[in-house]
Amino acid sequence: MTAILRYKVSDQAPNGGTATVVIRVKNPARKLVKTLKLGVKPVNTSTPLFAKFKVPLTWKAGTYHFFVSATDRAGNAQVLPVGSNKLIVK
Repeated sequence: MTAILRYKVSDQAPNGGTATVVIRVKNPARKLVKTLKLGVKPVNTSTPLFAKFKVPLTWKAGTYHFFVSATDRAGNAQVLPVGSNKLIVK
């Protein structure tokens, strides 16, 4: 099964137009099970960006949560995730 995670990265002006994005996926027990280093992505886009990955067959059914964090071109890192959502594995 393939998962597609949609997200946006907002960065207040002035900004460099891009940020380095990382998505972390945690299982229902809140243990980190996947880190997606997505590289440099545009900020303040009108349409969502997406990350696609193959869900391991070892993942049990349940609600997983993913957290998006970003570091802008000036090096300002978000200490807390800039966004989060859930991924339901059936």
